[in-house]
Amino acid sequence: MNEEKSQDALEMQRKLELKIRVLCGKTASVEELQKAYDEFHSFLLRYGVRGKLPQDYLYKSSLSPIDKLFLEKIGGGKSVLEIGSGDGHFLIACARKGNSTIGLDISEVIVRRLEAALEKERVTAGLKLGDARNLEFPDQTFDYVVSKDLIEHIPGADLQLHLREVWRVLKPNGCYLMWTPSKLLGHTSLGSHLKEYSLSEVFSEFNKGHFKPTVMNLHVYMLLRRTSTIPGNIVSCLIKYENIILEQLLQKLEINVQHSLFYLIVPPICIAAYKVDSQNSQQR
Repeated sequence: MNEEKSQDALEMQRKLELKIRVLCGKTASVEELQKAYDEFHSFLLRYGVRGKLPQDYLYKSSLSPIDKLFLEKIGGGKSVLEIGSGDGHFLIACARKGNSTIGLDISEVIVRRLEAALEKERVTAGLKLGDARNLEFPDQTFDYVVSKDLIEHIPGADLQLHLREVWRVLKPNGCYLMWTPSKLLGHTSLGSHLKEYSLSEVFSEFNKGHFKPTVMNLHVYMLLRRTSTIPGNIVSCLIKYENIILEQLLQKLEINVQHSLFYLIVPPICIAAYKVDSQNSQQR
């Protein structure tokens, strides 16, 4: 792509990102959002992202460390809903482990890609077009709900709607496995992130949504291939450390940690949040 075409593509991408932001900032119908995300994904699939091929940036060609961590946590023989299935690699791998798996996405373009991927890989999994804020499944359907790079695309005012729906469709003691980029990394979005979160904010939101959140130790898994969680007292230290960075560095010194060594030491927001009884959680 020559420089002139590259600039045209970048301008079109910005217009599509703005359209999504505008729709999410008002009372938009699901159909309007689906159309906007279809346009956005169709564009990215054609032109790529930031000069990279789509499969090298947004639509990965292999499982990520987060995918592998979540798969290890789930094991086999479970009922699993993945919200925002994207490239489909997690969905396929999860089904191959003997799980009853359903993938949901708001974009019909993505759902069609997933259908083709499942057929190519000869894997059986359910697919559904839908909104993360209104999960059209019966109560207590799933052992696990999974999302990666999702909640930052939901309007902040609607996050509790999403968590309420996840809580509803999880079985008793079910678990929500969730990954979202930390706001400490700076602005990492293509432009369609509506709200990025700190670890402290994620814990607060999940507690309000009647979940018991724990932090999964991604670094331990990457080094030792063992799943583990970070003890609560260490999580408290991470949150204090996070607040220091946010208040002292980002605001006063205006350091962009996305392009600094802090990228390596930002507390990961990789959560295993267990459903708790709403009445008991209100009494805590």
